[in-house]
Amino acid sequence: MYAPFLRDSAIPFTMTLDYTMALAIQEWPAWAPFDGEKDRRAWLEVEGDAYKRAAHLFPWSDRTKQSLIKDYGVPEDKITVIGNAGQFRQPYEGPNPSAPPAALQRVGLGPAKGRYCAGGVPASETNNAGRDACDYRYSERDYRARRDLPRPPRASCRAGADAGVRSAARAGPLRAIRQFPGRRHELRRPLHCRRPGGMPEIVDHGVNGLVLEETTPDTLAEAIVSLLGPCAA
Repeated sequence: MYAPFLRDSAIPFTMTLDYTMALAIQEWPAWAPFDGEKDRRAWLEVEGDAYKRAAHLFPWSDRTKQSLIKDYGVPEDKITVIGNAGQFRQPYEGPNPSAPPAALQRVGLGPAKGRYCAGGVPASETNNAGRDACDYRYSERDYRARRDLPRPPRASCRAGADAGVRSAARAGPLRAIRQFPGRRHELRRPLHCRRPGGMPEIVDHGVNGLVLEETTPDTLAEAIVSLLGPCAA
């Protein structure tokens, strides 16, 4: 969400974006900390001007495309949806282990998720990733907490997961799996996310993942078990 040129310029430019500020205001108020209505309008005006002056826009989702059209008046023929990508410097080329069934998730209610999932699929394991993962000291079998995994273990942990869980970050992106959605798609593993804010627009519900309306320990565990169950059979 920035303007390459604040004033008129003859230099052509394009932009790629995952969200617009209009969407952030609706779904992520913490990412739109304006001092007041005047400040908010001023930002949207400059942002919209940058979009209109761009030669072409490449949003990551159709939802962002619709925001560009509806909220900023950008002509549809100037927009091409390119989808989400992992954008890793070194694409993972290692094996994709299949056993035991495993789920990789962001932190948050981690012990509860791990406990409930272990009850539904006893042979499974739950791996947490994120800055706060080391705060959990959960000793039950097959529950592992990870914190800012270095690249090789992080990649193998992703590849070995039969299901990925992505909920909305409450305090900003978590470095360990900040590109989690795109990477899960690249490895063709089922993905859970929540609405709003969990990027449900990149998931076809029931096809390549599940979109959950609420993310309580019970609902998350049930959804994870529904994916891990066939893997354990």
